[in-house]
Amino acid sequence: MKPRFPSRALVLPLLLFFCLQVPAKENCIRLQSKVFTLVGNANESEMRKVAAKLEQFREALSIIFPKLRIDTPTPTTVIIFKTDDAFRPFKPRYKGKINEQVGGYFVARPDVNYIAFAAENRGTNPYEIIFHEYEHFVVHNSLFRIPLWLDEGLAEFYSSFETSDKDQKATLGAPISRHVFYLRDNTILPLKTLLTVDHKSPYYNESSKAGVFYAESWALVHYLTLGDNQKRPSQLIKFIDLAQNDVPTEESFRQAFQADYKTIEEELRPYLNRSMYPVVNATFKKRLTAEHDIQSSPLLETEVEYYLGDLLLNTSRLEEAEARFQKSISLDAKFAPSRVSLGVLRLRQRKLAEAKEMFEAALGLDSQNYLAHYYYAEALMADKQSEDAIKHYKESILLKPNAGFAYMSLGYAYNQNGQEAEAMDVNGRGISVDTRNTYFYRTIRYIFLRQT
Repeated sequence: MKPRFPSRALVLPLLLFFCLQVPAKENCIRLQSKVFTLVGNANESEMRKVAAKLEQFREALSIIFPKLRIDTPTPTTVIIFKTDDAFRPFKPRYKGKINEQVGGYFVARPDVNYIAFAAENRGTNPYEIIFHEYEHFVVHNSLFRIPLWLDEGLAEFYSSFETSDKDQKATLGAPISRHVFYLRDNTILPLKTLLTVDHKSPYYNESSKAGVFYAESWALVHYLTLGDNQKRPSQLIKFIDLAQNDVPTEESFRQAFQADYKTIEEELRPYLNRSMYPVVNATFKKRLTAEHDIQSSPLLETEVEYYLGDLLLNTSRLEEAEARFQKSISLDAKFAPSRVSLGVLRLRQRKLAEAKEMFEAALGLDSQNYLAHYYYAEALMADKQSEDAIKHYKESILLKPNAGFAYMSLGYAYNQNGQEAEAMDVNGRGISVDTRNTYFYRTIRYIFLRQT
């Protein structure tokens, strides 16, 4: 059972960032708040506001919903483009065309979560975008499987987060006017269609159709959460639980809501035409985290080239990515991250010898780089050198004991090497690091059954 997760080379298109359309020497900075790292070439004061707002949003969610899984060993990096024009070349493409309506992105990787957006976004509140994208992190960190309509609907629901009364009160779920007006002027999708939209669907990718998908997803979540005298929230939770257990969508819906699609559609239509919508109001014992202790530092050109290369790598533009990594290395031959990513690029090209050479060079520069050890082990496994791979997986774990994905790969390597007892032990340790990861439980069960 080879573990599956998005690697640096195989992740969904990653929106990293920033300085491609501007002179190379334009100032780019890095800010570090309590939880978030922010990088970009936007105005520093705006970036500080983003950091403060994100910290407030995170704190509010942790207080209102204490059972949400918000804390994680995986760091979150917020990447900010100065303008939408600068952001545009890095927006995802659908059938070769740029998805113009995209205002921001969230993408999860084993070693880092990313939020990316433009500081000067046309026609959209930038804070609405960052709350939307961070809510994706919260949802994905708490749930393994979630239908796309619910994922986007929840993100839209929480994107309206507002503070008041000197940051001691907060509002969630305020109506989003563009969605309300759109749905009043247009025919809604049948629920059977809405609930089966996926990442490949035109309703998710085409600007002429995405409007109804996002608006109706928001409306359905809003209704199920706050409508009908709030009789449906517990049913929504049951629907989510059923989805986690691979129960088919239509059956999950019927069991959870004790109704068919037509019934909920008939309830939703009049809800969309009401003059006022319920909201969630919260008052806190003390004001939410304000902007303080945010450290600022310049982002070097070699780091800019590294991030740009990583972006291009993860949008499958390998030749352009390689040029960026080579430029980064030429600017600073001792900058290990670019060598690690170039090694990942070589892995993707199935050039194992060159990949290993890159990882060895990175480790020569920085033997404490846990990702260099991890991806070197991946290359060694691909080259059928499992014993050497195990050594580097173990070193990666020593350097980063809370990296759950490394335990997955080490356990797999032990299995491939016929060391079942060691595989059982590593997967058991993996559970203590990432208790919600079902891979560890499945693998232990698989080994146990094979031994009986």
